[in-house]
Amino acid sequence: MIELDGEYYDGVTTISRPARLTVYERTCRLRGDGLALEFQVDDLKVSAPLANLPRRLSWGDAATFVVDDSPRIAALTQLTKESSLERFADRLERVWPVAVIGLVLVAFIYGAVLFWGVPAASKKIALGLPDSVLDEAAEQALQAIDKIYLDPSELPSERQAALRAYLREFDDTGKPIEFRKGGQSIGANAFALVGGYIVFTDELIELAEDDREVLAVYLHEVGHARNRHAETAILQNASWLVLLTLVTGDVSGVSSYVISLPLLVSQLAFSRELETDADTYAIDALLAHGISPHHLADMLEKMIAAAGSAKPGLQADQQAADRPVDTTPEEQTLPDRHTEEKAQTQWSDYFSTHPAPEDRINRLRAARLGETSSASDE
Repeated sequence: MIELDGEYYDGVTTISRPARLTVYERTCRLRGDGLALEFQVDDLKVSAPLANLPRRLSWGDAATFVVDDSPRIAALTQLTKESSLERFADRLERVWPVAVIGLVLVAFIYGAVLFWGVPAASKKIALGLPDSVLDEAAEQALQAIDKIYLDPSELPSERQAALRAYLREFDDTGKPIEFRKGGQSIGANAFALVGGYIVFTDELIELAEDDREVLAVYLHEVGHARNRHAETAILQNASWLVLLTLVTGDVSGVSSYVISLPLLVSQLAFSRELETDADTYAIDALLAHGISPHHLADMLEKMIAAAGSAKPGLQADQQAADRPVDTTPEEQTLPDRHTEEKAQTQWSDYFSTHPAPEDRINRLRAARLGETSSASDE
């Protein structure tokens, strides 16, 4: 006979009641204040040991009995249907070098699935989704965004039609190009929805001084659309949530936030990767049509200025990028003050869904500097 004192939880409320569990050869009796339960030993399940944390006993329903870990628990597991494999694992866990190696191995597998497995699988599935499903999802998404963030466009219908015709001359995805008024919540912006729908705000169109700047932004968004980045992100987030639920058992707990920190970092990094891919698509498409990517750099600068979020040192970065290629290394070196400022912002840049604006703009201007005469629009 084994006797254990602990706390009984009925599985309905969070209130516990002191109780005593008496285990005989075949049956178990749980007694407490107003409590009298009896069940078979074969139905009893004991949670796996974890350091010196309390053990949780259950017997097939929502109720549980929580007791401190002790040698009596080890004796109890001998009476249950615990498999020899579970007992072997328990013995291994009590050998700390093996436990550390196991923890490192599990962390590596979790990280590999998180950083490489989920993004790769999400991208492959996204590319195989049928257009009919995505078109319906895009229409619903646009309706939802219209209700919350956007207002009808105030651009003249002739201007909208002319822009659509102009943009489609360079890259026609066969999907709608929409115009909306962004207002204070969105401002000068453009984005690609699921299904390849591309939305421009009036503010962005008004901000552009040259339609080639609008074209550059359009080709960036086409890069998102053709590679189905929005669909990939949705599938990826859903997969991460399922994975997090399986690992923690409760996505709402504090432990979930702690464990999900690497998940957040990898999600931001993957988002930056998508933005870089879209920039690459825009650069290649612009150069293929004899248009300099500096139009996209100009537009990014205007959008940053309009949003009032220009970072310290951005102007110095731009000046360095615009210097002639035959300047000396000393002339190309940024001031020490700016170098320190940029180093201080590296961590904040890492926790961002987009690459650092300086890096994007410098890359676009470097593409301009590397153009041949036949690939220049000037």
